[in-house]
Amino acid sequence: MNHIPVQAISFVPVYHWRGSRHRLLDLESDQTGWLTCLCLHRDGDLSLVPRAWQAHAPDEHHNLTPDEQPYPTIHTEALEATAVTYTLRQLQQDGWQIQGQLTLSFTGSDAVVNFEQIYRQYLWQTPGDPNGA
Repeated sequence: MNHIPVQAISFVPVYHWRGSRHRLLDLESDQTGWLTCLCLHRDGDLSLVPRAWQAHAPDEHHNLTPDEQPYPTIHTEALEATAVTYTLRQLQQDGWQIQGQLTLSFTGSDAVVNFEQIYRQYLWQTPGDPNGA
């Protein structure tokens, strides 16, 4: 019996955006912001409908009070309710159903002094290895 060596490999999803982009996706590396979308589902597909956004929001990694949390308020930029209602009606006629809401936040790499340490804390670490090396 031949022994087949096991190789440690993994796949990381990478999403490419082509064409026009939402304003939040065009922020500079020293900016922070967020975008709230409705998440719709149809036959295994997902679609995001932008609802409200803020281009200059506080960084979520700083200690914020509940009043400062970067979530939609009446002071944010948002789509008109009638436009969203009309769009949802059309999408639902095509079989799309609302699954929930997704809030995407953006932190530019120059907006936080220790940016690399912050994003590395979210990466998977080998159990028992405090340094992750």
